[in-house]
Amino acid sequence: MINTKVTTMALALFCFFFASLTTSPLSIAALIDSKQQNDTVYFLFSNPNKIIRYNLASASFLAEIPLDKTPTAFNPTEQHIYLGYNRELRRINKEGSLNTLVRNFSADILHLSNVNSFIQVIEESNTMSAINSTDFSIRYTDHIYSVQSFIGSNSNQSYYYRRNDFSTIYKTTLSDNGGITFVTNANSRNSKPSGNELFINKYNNKIYDNSGISYT
Repeated sequence: MINTKVTTMALALFCFFFASLTTSPLSIAALIDSKQQNDTVYFLFSNPNKIIRYNLASASFLAEIPLDKTPTAFNPTEQHIYLGYNRELRRINKEGSLNTLVRNFSADILHLSNVNSFIQVIEESNTMSAINSTDFSIRYTDHIYSVQSFIGSNSNQSYYYRRNDFSTIYKTTLSDNGGITFVTNANSRNSKPSGNELFINKYNNKIYDNSGISYT
C-alpha cells in the first residue's frame, strides 16, 4: 500500500531534481496540488504552468505536461486529466495532446475528483456538481460548504471530504447512475481526525489522512 510517506518522498525527490536543474533562484514553480493515480504521483504547478509525473514503480519521472494557462485544480483519472482554470473545466489526455472544453461554471473551481464515470466539481460558491464524463451533462448539483480536502473512490463508489469548520470526514455514496444514495460519517470509531488532507491508496479502496488515520 502506498502511504503518505512514500508520496512525500516522491515530492522530496522531485524537489531535489527540480533544484538541480534550476539555474536562477527566481525560477521557482508554485506547487498547487498533488494526487496519486495507480503508481503515478501527479504534481500540478503554476509559473511555469505544468504537470510533473513521478512513477513510483519505476522510481522515475515521466514526460512533463505543459499547460497553456494557470490552473486552479486538477484530477487525474485512468484515461484523462481534468483541469480547472478558474471557472473553466477542461480535459486533456495523459500526453497533453488532446485538450477539450468540458464546460464553464459560475465561480472558480477549487476542488476536482471523480467516482467512476462522474466528475465532481466544487466551486468557490460552495456548489458541487456531478458531471457525466461521457457527454459532459450535469447529473446533479448540491452544496458543500468550506471544503478543505476532497477525494473520490471508484472501488467504494463514494467521495469523501473534510470541511474547514469540522473534524468529521463525510462519505457520500453514489448509485450506479451517479445519484446520491446516502451520506455518512466515515470517521474511525476509535479515532478523531487530526489531519487536514485526504489521500487514497493505489488500489483506490482505502482513504486516509496525513495523520495516518484510515477511513472506510
